[in-house]
Amino acid sequence: MGRPLIKREQFLSLFLNDTAFMDVRAEAEFAKGCFPHSNNMPVLSDEERHLVGICYKQQGQDKAIELGHQLVSGDTKAARIDAWGEFARANPNAVVYCWRGGMRSNLVQQWLEQVGVVIPLVEGGFKALRNFLLAEFESFVDSTELVIVGGRTGSAKTPLINALPTGVDLEGHANHRGSSFGRRVNEPPRQLNFENQLMIDCLKRQHQHPDKTFYLED
Repeated sequence: MGRPLIKREQFLSLFLNDTAFMDVRAEAEFAKGCFPHSNNMPVLSDEERHLVGICYKQQGQDKAIELGHQLVSGDTKAARIDAWGEFARANPNAVVYCWRGGMRSNLVQQWLEQVGVVIPLVEGGFKALRNFLLAEFESFVDSTELVIVGGRTGSAKTPLINALPTGVDLEGHANHRGSSFGRRVNEPPRQLNFENQLMIDCLKRQHQHPDKTFYLED
């Protein structure tokens, strides 16, 4: 019996059900963009990944893999397995992925299995999940009637949008109050995070209110 694998036809349910994601990419990869409910728990730190990358370019794949295992061994490996296991036990619905569902996430799944923890792996990793969202959102836009709510500044457009079950608060997702009121105290999300959150919000609302008109603020 093989290790559990999450395939494309299951991706939508991951987002609709607020699945906990164990993202084992390096910190710099995670910082560029992530999904809601994701927790960054790298196999290789930024520095370790950098060293493995140099080794790969200079000595090839086998030596790079060997170096990776040397860097993540002993107490370092044990501490990371403990952290992954704790996360998986605290989130029974959790899944794991790396950039493309390759060596890093497979190693995490394998090492956790060795200590009695089973966690499904996302086929294709972060890249496949992201491409799935883009395709689903394009389908949503093509098949949904969208109404733009206009009006003067201060005329309560945003409260109206938020009062509607299919109202999508773009300013809220961007953590920004538009051209007149501008930025909030907290920084706006990174572009990828904004897009991911917006797409998931729209898909959830479409699932709850199929064939309904959606409302966005001008």
